[in-house]
Amino acid sequence: MGDQINVWLDDLSAFFWRLSQFPIAFQLLIWLAAAGFFWLVFFFLWKKLVAKNSSEKSLSIWWMGFVLMGLPIVFAVIIDARQTLAKEESELRSENINPVVEVAKDSLYSSEVQLDTVPLGDLGVPKTRTIWAKPGIEVIELKFQNPNAYVVLAIADLNYFSVELDSLFKEKELTSSFAKQYKCEVAVNGEAGTTPGMKAPLGQWTGNYIVKGKPYQLLDTDKRPFLYFNKQGKGFYSKDRDVVRIPSNEMYNVIWGRYDLIVNGKEDIDMRDGTKDNPYPRTIMGIDESGKKMFLLIADGRKPQHSRGLTMKECASLLLPYGCYQAMSCDQGGSSCMYVEKFGIVNKPGDGGERPVYTHFGLRRN
Repeated sequence: MGDQINVWLDDLSAFFWRLSQFPIAFQLLIWLAAAGFFWLVFFFLWKKLVAKNSSEKSLSIWWMGFVLMGLPIVFAVIIDARQTLAKEESELRSENINPVVEVAKDSLYSSEVQLDTVPLGDLGVPKTRTIWAKPGIEVIELKFQNPNAYVVLAIADLNYFSVELDSLFKEKELTSSFAKQYKCEVAVNGEAGTTPGMKAPLGQWTGNYIVKGKPYQLLDTDKRPFLYFNKQGKGFYSKDRDVVRIPSNEMYNVIWGRYDLIVNGKEDIDMRDGTKDNPYPRTIMGIDESGKKMFLLIADGRKPQHSRGLTMKECASLLLPYGCYQAMSCDQGGSSCMYVEKFGIVNKPGDGGERPVYTHFGLRRN
């Protein structure tokens, strides 16, 4: 019972936190609607049980006083939440991030692709730059305008890295905390469960999860793809329609996702993904045909002045030119974030601050 109450309180807190990010006029409208609802309930009970002869005018005056006295409290909550949000965002990536490039330009993955020849719907051609490059890894920033979209793509050679997964699993933590603990050069979020609450259940969002040969969960379904890696670090893919609950010898590290995006070198978006056609914050993980090149893509969303997000088709259109052969979506929305060792969190999560999640994926240099 105690855990259920904690989950309920976490969910309620997450609801009000998300509500605080909407325009103030909308929040006041919600406040008035809620106050009106409670007034109707109070009016009905008062007339029924206490004062059958009380005038509606006196109750209306009482309600107006309640609303007016409550407004300063509502404004204080909104202002406090927005100040906290602004502080969290200022502590995340800066627009003035200084690139760190330690390899020759002709060895960068971005030099292999000309995105001006790739159809990306109404997004057009992005302005790209490399913000982090060392032997075996490149992190590329892509900015679109009219409409605005912001994407960070990390491409890594798995010959240089070992895969790191979060062995805590049953406890949520920040992606940045996980990355620092496991000394990852780059890391992304995995699964957050049904809600942002710290004790939110996984619900339908479950699958296979194995860390260094130890199975933590073997609950694959025909909706959940997963990426897996053998002891030599080679990556493999199991598409969402396949159900695999008995691990093979190749499944040394396994992390599940939500839906297929690219299968065998072709766009293969699962029609069951309810967000597929909506511009949305995204977390995408993929590998090339050899299984030795890793793709980690983060797209910001929910902030039209910064980034409207990407559709699943737009994600596939971005990844395919780089040679991505298999890819899946992970938990998306407010959970989507990427950590890079030099800079910390390099995107602006949809809910303003970094959200704790159950699983994480990171790459640690060998």
